Amino acid sequence: MKIKPQRIEVDCVYVCPVCDCETWYTVHELKHRKVLECICGVNTPLVPVRNVHVRYIGDADEQLSKSGEREGPAIPVNDFVSALANLGCPKVDAKKLVTQLRPQYTGDDGAFMKILLQQRLTGAIPSV
Repeated sequence: MKIKPQRIEVDCVYVCPVCDCETWYTVHELKHRKVLECICGVNTPLVPVRNVHVRYIGDADEQLSKSGEREGPAIPVNDFVSALANLGCPKVDAKKLVTQLRPQYTGDDGAFMKILLQQRLTGAIPSV
């Protein structure tokens, strides 16, 4: 018998537009919070978050197969962009690189990260 989680905890990550510092708030906190209070002293208005919807993988796969949007394993684009950005790659370049190499993603995050890093360092796209 498969069961669904009793609750899901989600954090929203905001990046200060002045100092690029990341601040994490829970959805519960964001129901009452109106501004990002950064440690650099800047207060930036936030877009309100009232709730987050969770789609179970079976439901998502069924809907995507009907629309024909997804082929192959789902790729966590934002995770790879963040990883590359943490290694010094500008986020815009990281997103372009991940998008360009998306067809080579096989579901193995480590192997895909290696491909991304090789491409970033050498400019050559290795075969998988």
